[in-house]
Amino acid sequence: MNVDDVMRNVKANIDIESAVEFRVLTFKVARDIIKNTPQDEGTARSSWNISKRRADLTVNPAEKNRTVSIEDVPVNEKLQPYFISSPLPYMQRLEYGHSDQAKGFIRAALARFKLI
Repeated sequence: MNVDDVMRNVKANIDIESAVEFRVLTFKVARDIIKNTPQDEGTARSSWNISKRRADLTVNPAEKNRTVSIEDVPVNEKLQPYFISSPLPYMQRLEYGHSDQAKGFIRAALARFKLI
C-alpha cells in the first residue's frame, strides 16, 4: 500500500464519519422541531418530513404523538443538503407567534444546535 492508497482510505473514512455525523445532527434537529411544534389536533406536528436534495411536501395524516427516529433520516453519503420541511401553509405563522404554545420553536431548535 502506497501513500496515495493510505490517503484515499483516510478520506473515505472521514467522508463516512462526516455523513454519519450529518445524519445524526439532522435527526436531532428534526426531533427537536417536531417535539416542540405547537399541537392541537396533531396536524402541524405530523406534517414534518425529512429528505435530502429537495423538500418533501407530502401531506401526512394527523398524529398527536408523532415522533421521529434516525431511520426517518435518509442515508446521505454524498453530504447533500437535508431538508426538514412541512407542506402546511400556516407553519410560518406558527413559528412567528400565531400559537402561544411555542413561539419561535424552529429558530430555537436551530439555535440549540448552534446552526444560527
